[in-house]
Amino acid sequence: MPGTKRDSSGAGTDSITKENKSHTSSSDRSSTQRNSPKGPLAVKNISVKRKPKEGATPIGDEHMYYPMEESRQGLIIVNTTFKQPYKYRKGAEKDRKHLIEVYEHLNVGYEVANDLRKNKMIDKINLFSKNIKKPCSVIFVSISTHGKDNGGLLCVDGMFVSVGEIVRCFEKKELLGIPKIFIIQACKGNAKEERECEGDSTHSDSTIPTQYCTKRADVLIAYSTSEGCLSYRNTENGSWFIEVLKDCVTNGRYDSKHLVEILTICTNKIVNDYCDGNRTQTPSYYSTLMKFLKFEKRGKASKT
Repeated sequence: MPGTKRDSSGAGTDSITKENKSHTSSSDRSSTQRNSPKGPLAVKNISVKRKPKEGATPIGDEHMYYPMEESRQGLIIVNTTFKQPYKYRKGAEKDRKHLIEVYEHLNVGYEVANDLRKNKMIDKINLFSKNIKKPCSVIFVSISTHGKDNGGLLCVDGMFVSVGEIVRCFEKKELLGIPKIFIIQACKGNAKEERECEGDSTHSDSTIPTQYCTKRADVLIAYSTSEGCLSYRNTENGSWFIEVLKDCVTNGRYDSKHLVEILTICTNKIVNDYCDGNRTQTPSYYSTLMKFLKFEKRGKASKT
């Protein structure tokens, strides 16, 4: 919350620390050089000269934003209760509530699934991706669970699914050009970050040149923490990252900001206002978005 220092009271993490008899916080937990027989493979630098198309015009600012007039569709998955010896994620039910608030503020139609086994999670995500109703402006997938340092997300049967497996469910020709946003609340390792003082103080338009796309473009994955580090959860208020994201999206102050700007504000707020002793977390994201994503214009929520 703005101006509020969150301390370690009721704090847990989202690492995959297993149950033991000692009293600990609840925990949820991400270049290979190819060699040939004769040594490292040589890489040839190729210079490509691209010939401008006749009549092509520069892309103006108005064409650097994803159109948001069509339906917005989302999925929320929250895992709280796991096969032994993995711990119950007390407070994670608040993540579900906060994510629903985010979706509703952004006018995203959504469905919610809870406590899924690995095969059920993959099936649910695949079915959701197949049933995306067109036209569609944006797709959201949010997952709150335990995690581990190779990016694995824990399912309730003790099996792991990778973020890559989830993203690949949406690498389809029919979803080209639609921004796909993944919000991942989970640890990515066991490292505890300490903060330090910084110092003393695809719509056709004949007026637009042809745009190209790939199946791996138009994706943003927002992680609650950085590689190898813990992600914290308050047993009363839910995960820090989801709580701050909800506050930033729903308070109206940042409605004119695009999504990457909002995520940057979230990182600043968590590092400055949330701590467990002197420990905190640094949210991170991976993006192949080709345009800015802004939610000022309310789209049409899809019925799910």
